[in-house]
Amino acid sequence: MRWRRFARKWLSLGRDANLVLAYTLLKSLGSCAFTLFFNLYVLSLGYEADFVGLLMGLAAFPSIFLSMPVSFLSRRLGPRRSLVVSEVGVTAALAAVAFSTTPAALIATRTLLSCIMLLTDIATFPMVARCCAPEQRDTLFSANHSVMLFSGVLGNVVAGLLPALFAATWGLEAEGALAYRLTLLVGAALFGLSALPLLRVQPDRQAVTARYANPLRLMAKLPEWGKLILPQLIFSLGASLFFPFFNVYFKQNFGISDAMLGVVFAVAGLFTGITSLLAPLASEKWGQVRAIIVVTLASLPFMLAMGWTGSVVVAVAAYWFRGAICKMGDPLYHALLMNSVDEDERPLLNGLFTMSSRLAGTFMPYVSGLVQVRQGFGPLYTSAAILYAVATFTIYLYFYQGAGQRGGRTQGSPLPHAS
Repeated sequence: MRWRRFARKWLSLGRDANLVLAYTLLKSLGSCAFTLFFNLYVLSLGYEADFVGLLMGLAAFPSIFLSMPVSFLSRRLGPRRSLVVSEVGVTAALAAVAFSTTPAALIATRTLLSCIMLLTDIATFPMVARCCAPEQRDTLFSANHSVMLFSGVLGNVVAGLLPALFAATWGLEAEGALAYRLTLLVGAALFGLSALPLLRVQPDRQAVTARYANPLRLMAKLPEWGKLILPQLIFSLGASLFFPFFNVYFKQNFGISDAMLGVVFAVAGLFTGITSLLAPLASEKWGQVRAIIVVTLASLPFMLAMGWTGSVVVAVAAYWFRGAICKMGDPLYHALLMNSVDEDERPLLNGLFTMSSRLAGTFMPYVSGLVQVRQGFGPLYTSAAILYAVATFTIYLYFYQGAGQRGGRTQGSPLPHAS
């Protein structure tokens, strides 16, 4: 009976929701090439891992100051228009990154890409929330997350083959900068195509401008919204130590080929996509908050295994299972965010959410690069596991213990609505 009810929720999502899922599909296919090969492209130019970390930090730094202005812009434009504008901009920025070779050019173009992606990041969750009823949000956020991950299965396999294909076709070095550049350009083209489904989504409703027209009024919401944002900040501090470097981890520790790297990432996406489909069932069984806590804690042993194993088999298996378990909580956390505020406040809350993520990304990747060069990945994964545990305990204190057993099992948000 539960499975039938689960299937009915999926089938009743509606036209706009399906168009948003098509957008996510194309965007995710395009992102695979960048995720797999940007770091390797920079290394192929002769730079070291510490420069890669510095590059990521410098690129993320403007986001600290731009997140809230961009969230007000997104609120003014509406989520649909924001995403169309941002995906066109991302396409151009990705192409610029692919042709950059000097430190100054890499920093400038990578920073431009990061700034434009802010608009994508801030508008995505409000767009998903807008396309379904409140009782459907666990389902649609789970579906959106699963589509992103399942498309990564195909995208990572194909992207992993592209450098060798370009090398064989045009006589290039298989793991050289030119082969990686062409692969990044393929990803840029797919990003451009992702804007097409959005053009068929119903236009944005007129944005409400009376509330928070003065940004200082947002300050009154910070104590309430801070409970949602603080755990994400701590998670981001941990994730920034290892998440941007999965490709470097497998390449440098185990020397796997580009094609095999694509397969490893693809299978991870398959596992994670399957478990993300189960997120609404976990929420129904345990409640939103308790489900987030359970899956995050269950992933920590696999994170530690990645840091300290010398076996490529163990490392790959731990990578697969860590992602599959931990990422089940992401759509529930995103739904929790969007359920906690009114529609016109969602871009602002998501702006704070994005700012907290980017804040960690300004300095932690550089720290990670320094540690990689001197001590390897073991201390990084251990530190990240500790930070994940602290963030999970914060969620427990704020939303589970604070709300009591009944509040921990509720489907909705433990926070009061802003209205």
